[in-house]
Amino acid sequence: DISRELLQGFVARKAKILSAKSVRNLIALLGEMWVQARADGYTQLDPFVSLVLPDPDLINERCLTLDEMRLVIDSAAEPYKTYYWILAETGIRCGEACGLPARNLLLDTGAIKVDQKVWHGKIETVKSKKGNRLCEISPQLAEHLRGYLRTWRPNRFGLLFATGNGTPWDADLVRKRKLYPLLEKLKIERCGFHAFRHGNETVMDGEGVPMATR
Repeated sequence: DISRELLQGFVARKAKILSAKSVRNLIALLGEMWVQARADGYTQLDPFVSLVLPDPDLINERCLTLDEMRLVIDSAAEPYKTYYWILAETGIRCGEACGLPARNLLLDTGAIKVDQKVWHGKIETVKSKKGNRLCEISPQLAEHLRGYLRTWRPNRFGLLFATGNGTPWDADLVRKRKLYPLLEKLKIERCGFHAFRHGNETVMDGEGVPMATR
């Protein structure tokens, strides 16, 4: 019963309340379902032919400047100071930092190994080849991490950052309860943890770091 016309109406209605990216994601999901439905013999129709989708949104994500990242790191209390510093210097995602085990601090070689992340409260391995990687860190951060480990309390998962119960951090809660109030106090425009990642990219771009290295 689902025709191209019906599907186009669905797209038009969703485009009024959702971003273009969200609408495209919905259609992609429906397309995967449709492939299975055709394979199982429920339909031979293809309502996706000539379907008009909204143009992709322009990306204009917030980026912390180098000075802003320094100010946030200098002003934050532990363990958030260390968390923000790792985000800023390595550019790893907040879920990867939340899932970072202490054993992955390769301080003698000046690197951090990324091989797992926290997703919806659960620790998962980073499955892609590019996701499993080593991030070089500065001697200053390596020395700071040595001091951090001297006061670090081991937990059942061996995570560098964990709650009092030993469970992984919830990045959303850390952002709302710790980062937002600090940004407001410092009079820095509100942003999420991805702004550290974009800030890292911007700094490297300004230094002319080759894309392959980045």
